[in-house]
Amino acid sequence: MRFFWGVLLIFISYLTLGQSYSFLTYSTSEGLPQSQVTSITQDKKGYLWIGTYGGLARFNGSQLVSFSSKEGLLNNRVTFVTIINDQLWIGHDGGISLQKDEGFEHISFTGDGNDKSRNVSKIIQFQGNIYVCSNGGGLFLLKKKQLKKISLNDPDNERVRGAVVFDDTLFLATRGGVLKTGDGIHFMQEPKFGNKSCSGIFQKKEKLYCSTYNEGFFIYEKKKNKLDSISADDLIYSIHGCFVDNNHHIWLNTLNGIIQIINEKDISFIDEKKGLPLNMISCFYEDLGGNIWIGSLGKGLFRYPGTDFTYYNRSTGFPSDLILTGFQTRTGDYYFGTFDKGIIKKSKEKISLVDIKEPTIWVSLKEVDGYHWFGTGSSLVRMDKKENIKIFTTNVDKHIPGTKITALYKISPNEMLIGGNRGVARYRNGTFKKLTSEDEELGTIRDFETINGELLCVSNLGLMKYDGKHFHIYKEIVDLIYNIEKDNYGNIWFGTEEGLFRIKKNQKVERVFLLPDPASNYINFLNHKGGKLFIGTNNGLFIMSHLHEKKPPFKRFGLEDGLLDLETNLNSGFFDNKGRFWFGTASGLVCFHMRSVKEKELRPILNLSKILLNYKETDLSKYIQYKDESTGEMHLILPYSKNNISFVVDGVSLENHKGLKYQFLLEGL
Repeated sequence: MRFFWGVLLIFISYLTLGQSYSFLTYSTSEGLPQSQVTSITQDKKGYLWIGTYGGLARFNGSQLVSFSSKEGLLNNRVTFVTIINDQLWIGHDGGISLQKDEGFEHISFTGDGNDKSRNVSKIIQFQGNIYVCSNGGGLFLLKKKQLKKISLNDPDNERVRGAVVFDDTLFLATRGGVLKTGDGIHFMQEPKFGNKSCSGIFQKKEKLYCSTYNEGFFIYEKKKNKLDSISADDLIYSIHGCFVDNNHHIWLNTLNGIIQIINEKDISFIDEKKGLPLNMISCFYEDLGGNIWIGSLGKGLFRYPGTDFTYYNRSTGFPSDLILTGFQTRTGDYYFGTFDKGIIKKSKEKISLVDIKEPTIWVSLKEVDGYHWFGTGSSLVRMDKKENIKIFTTNVDKHIPGTKITALYKISPNEMLIGGNRGVARYRNGTFKKLTSEDEELGTIRDFETINGELLCVSNLGLMKYDGKHFHIYKEIVDLIYNIEKDNYGNIWFGTEEGLFRIKKNQKVERVFLLPDPASNYINFLNHKGGKLFIGTNNGLFIMSHLHEKKPPFKRFGLEDGLLDLETNLNSGFFDNKGRFWFGTASGLVCFHMRSVKEKELRPILNLSKILLNYKETDLSKYIQYKDESTGEMHLILPYSKNNISFVVDGVSLENHKGLKYQFLLEGL
């Protein structure tokens, strides 16, 4: 007689479930000179330049290099940065700086604008001239290394918050509305936007975007001569600036988080509750690779991870951070097994706990014989459609394969395999039957797979095959194996603590390398779908394609892509009804929406930063035979005593700097 618990599912609590994003953050601990970021830009060498109230920083994707007044900046209060004609321009309180060779030169405001409290909000080129906008000091024209004031005729117009060139016209966003000029001298108000206090202005193709503090957001389309708006009530918060990316997504910065507008109508809010490190946002920038960078007023620089990865953990209202297994039912409900909180149910954006008196759920399987099944640290649990629970233990059924159930595998709608710490059993139409004897040592079963009618399983003793009566070590592979999966080419894949392995149809066992570090070769889960292998490791998620090739290509997803934690959980991966991939990490549950799985990444930019002669920096000008000014290529003639040449290079990759590898070839040898 089997042990029965007629305990209904008990909802311990109902909580609103929110999903969050994992932002990559760079602040003073990573080398940023100050935590209040005011402006961001990128040069042709790929470097990201970040302005802060404590100096300027250059970023290559890994290292932040700081610059201050010691290197020639006007002062350390940097309020704006931009690239004009391949030259870096920096705005400050009280004037501007320009990058010159290895240093900087600076120019202060003159005349009425000579006030250190008047900060530069924009530096822009119009009709071949450089104009400098100041929020409080007005507008200045750079002539003969002097900043000369241009009268705007109204104190409100002296508050210039932004500027763009659109349709051969210079537009200024001011406290008194939007001003425009065709000659850079005579300004008039643009009537389309009225006299509203503008906080920002942006131009993208044939559209002009204007944000106001508390009177809405406006979009002017030139071709249709049409002005659309989004009301202040819909935006909720005061808007401090606007930005439009290359996908035409609108980004509005507030002191209460980010407002994102898709298709000019779908409004969403991203704040600290959704993973944003700080709500006080100052600026946005899109780099050459399409990554969105965000400046904050207190926690440095953020990289927006995109929407491919969302996560759920205690901070979002989820009861546990340690998800070990899960599935989605036909009706759309999710069930997750945890290490510390038992079973969690997610339904219609609500979460609840299922009381089964067991904290650790190692494995789960949906819809076998009309039930959902869970393997725990002491039993096998069955749940029916009405959410009644029944528990099976070795005390009441000798065919249950151990006290710890760690593997479940569906064979048919009414049949499954069960693996535990005491062997393997088959369940069919309500009956359990043990496939192994008590003296047959298989270790703790972790996973099953069938291929060409043969049953394989993996455990801490290796890979084994069932001959109909007994399990035998297969191919003399003896290792701690966690998972096994077959692909659409008939290959068998299995993962261990020492790497990923493949058995091809010719029965040859071969190792397939990911990255050289040990964490990338600690395989926690394997899942196959659509010709791709999803591989969970201690160094993030890998997606491998072209699985028949000798060296299949793969794409790695890590913290820089929005992954919550690099360490994934054992056998925790599954696909939901919409094809989204879910898996557990050491810091919470992750949902991967897979909207932008790209196998090709943006090539890093390689910069030659130094040439050393005999390991010392040397003035090379006296050794130059001739120099190609268009490419910078130098032809040198060196004396015999300068026979040791070293090249210092810097690879710039804002997406994956840690993954850079260098090769070099000396031509002619």
